[in-house]
Amino acid sequence: MAEVRAATAALGIPPANLVLFRCRVRHFAARRQEILEDLVRLNRELEPTLVFMPSVNDLHQDHHVVAAEGLRAYKRRTILAYEMPWNNIQFATQAFIRLREEHVARKVRALAEYRSQTGRPYATEAFLRSLCLTRGVSIGAKFAEAFEVVRWVLWPRASIFRYHAAVLPNVLLAGQPRCGTTHFAACLAAHPEVFVTPGKEIRFFDRDENFARGLGWYEGFFEGAEGRRVVLEATPSYLVSRPALGRIRDTLPGVRVLAIFRDPVVRAYSHYWKNVEKGREPLGFGDAIQAEPERVARGELARFQFGYVTHGLYASLLSTLFEYVPRERAHAIFLEDLVADPERVLPGVFRFLGVGDSAAIRPGRESRNRGVAFRSRILERLLSGHGLLLDLARRLPGARAIARIARGLNRTVEPPPIPAALELDLRERFRADQERLAELLGRPVPAPGACPG
Repeated sequence: MAEVRAATAALGIPPANLVLFRCRVRHFAARRQEILEDLVRLNRELEPTLVFMPSVNDLHQDHHVVAAEGLRAYKRRTILAYEMPWNNIQFATQAFIRLREEHVARKVRALAEYRSQTGRPYATEAFLRSLCLTRGVSIGAKFAEAFEVVRWVLWPRASIFRYHAAVLPNVLLAGQPRCGTTHFAACLAAHPEVFVTPGKEIRFFDRDENFARGLGWYEGFFEGAEGRRVVLEATPSYLVSRPALGRIRDTLPGVRVLAIFRDPVVRAYSHYWKNVEKGREPLGFGDAIQAEPERVARGELARFQFGYVTHGLYASLLSTLFEYVPRERAHAIFLEDLVADPERVLPGVFRFLGVGDSAAIRPGRESRNRGVAFRSRILERLLSGHGLLLDLARRLPGARAIARIARGLNRTVEPPPIPAALELDLRERFRADQERLAELLGRPVPAPGACPG
């Protein structure tokens, strides 16, 4: 029993949830009725939704008794039989659960606690990992474990029902900040066969705190997607995070990825002015470009916020994506093409998604989520900043209304032109990556030019 307690603790099962019964090995058959009564009592006390037990085709005499009596005790419950290849005379791999590396590592630690099994060929890390890899291949995942469906009972209010009926995305829309993902998502959402999450940038896969909330939390964003052929989530930052891409590969096998890019120089400048608008960028554009290497070295958040050049290296980002998602399941477009000729671009996207062309859809050419610039950055910092005197001034009668009017007058949609020398320098920085991007896509990239927003 000590081994069982240690192994279940390694799996993360609280001791309070562990119920143990004493019975001598290979003597289960002599106590069949007693075992059945114990299982019936547990069924009555726990009312389980899902029961795991040995296969009825398990050759081990004790396992066979547990399977037979378990089927009697839990015949009105969903029952999945777990796989033990060295004992199963036959086993139908009818149900699979995807695993991640941390799950397999935990299984290895639990297995090591069964010291009485040391030396047996099935009690090794190599065997366990090979089985998880084999079952993963069956469903296109890195790791998985297989189960035989003995009974399948759906309970409308039970968590197992929600899990198996859950809708998860089969398409992810990525790109980079200020590349037009908001506008592109709106174009796709107009299609009757496409569901797009109401909120953009859920960031489930690239934020540890969100991923730790689990699939149940993520599934909540796709309520109402039932029956749609395409279920899409848009988070631009997925492309810059290898951990996110690994999680996507393991969690959403078969997912397709849409990417939208734009002129990298225009993108960098738009990104810069968005940061200015949000009050997080105190530097001029040229100084911000020079400070980028030191800034992005601070961590993922700084890289996402201040990666003006980093986020424009599209070929590098696509090459990384192809390590996790096959090329045939990825499709890239350019914002310039979408804005200039949506009637040509969108039908190709819809064909990639496997839905009708929807020729009637004619998206507007306005730029969504446009950035703004300021006539006076000093005035903007005074109006939006914080400090004792500023906070006191805002409490004066009429101060908020005056500040709102002043901010409106200070804003302008169009930022000033990029200094010519700085634009030339940036184009040279991006030149090699743009050439490589054209090779990856098998078509030329749009000529440099302005694009709204």
